[in-house]
Amino acid sequence: MRTGRRAARSEPRLLAVARTALAVAGAAAAAAAAAVAPGCLRPRGGSPNAPEAVLVVSANTVLPGTRVDADGTGSTDADGPPAAYCFSFGEPGSPIVINTTGTASYTYQSPGTYDLRMVVFDDACPWMLLTLDDECQVSNEDELRRANVVCTRALAPPESIEVLAPPESGIDGGADGSFDGGPTLCFPDALEPNDTRETATPSSSGFIDGLTICDMDVDYFSYQLGMGDLFRATINSDPTLGDLDAILIDPDGMFVAIASSNESTDILEHDVLTGGVYALEVFGFGGQRGAYNLDVSIF
Repeated sequence: MRTGRRAARSEPRLLAVARTALAVAGAAAAAAAAAVAPGCLRPRGGSPNAPEAVLVVSANTVLPGTRVDADGTGSTDADGPPAAYCFSFGEPGSPIVINTTGTASYTYQSPGTYDLRMVVFDDACPWMLLTLDDECQVSNEDELRRANVVCTRALAPPESIEVLAPPESGIDGGADGSFDGGPTLCFPDALEPNDTRETATPSSSGFIDGLTICDMDVDYFSYQLGMGDLFRATINSDPTLGDLDAILIDPDGMFVAIASSNESTDILEHDVLTGGVYALEVFGFGGQRGAYNLDVSIF
């Protein structure tokens, strides 16, 4: 009989111990969930697995009208490729770009310094349910938590893009407009130094103004071209101030096209047979100086 009474008394005690254990486990789970950093939502019992965001840009200093390419394809995730990428270019009025390719481009319009940002979303993130602001930050965080939606993500260190104000004119031609030993001044443009292929200004289709060629100076611009592209560069200058010419150099260092005339507009065209990085060299004939603008189209 005593054994029976002891068994009867132990039953509620076991239930109490079980309830206590569940309560402690629940509190621990809640504390662990609260410790997860914002932007790393996960279900109960899950483990955070944030991707590693790596952002590379084609240039950090440009003139207005120059395209900047952003590349996040070096980003990784431990359990699969990232689900999506969000790019924010920082200039007021610029759109955010959300895609699965990991690359995006934007042409800056106004002088200033802007933060180019990229957010990488984990392969399990239902990114199409997200509401993103103009800096790629999630604005419907509370709604996602209530729905127990998982969206782990990582922000790459922002890249600072400086858009320089082009000079009104880089050349002071003096009264006679001559550059042959006279007292004329020539001011290097905002893209200097770009006097070698190694220091070429990374460029793309678009218009660049306020450029100059000073004494024995050359300007290099680099372009990523694909097989089958048609490359066209138009150099506009004042031939009374200096005769400017241009050549195109292929990835092997060979000259493949030239623009040379005494006119105010020189046009260089080339049908690309081999893809790679090409260099456009602009120079003054016989060491002459001049101011010019450059308009490039890639078809």
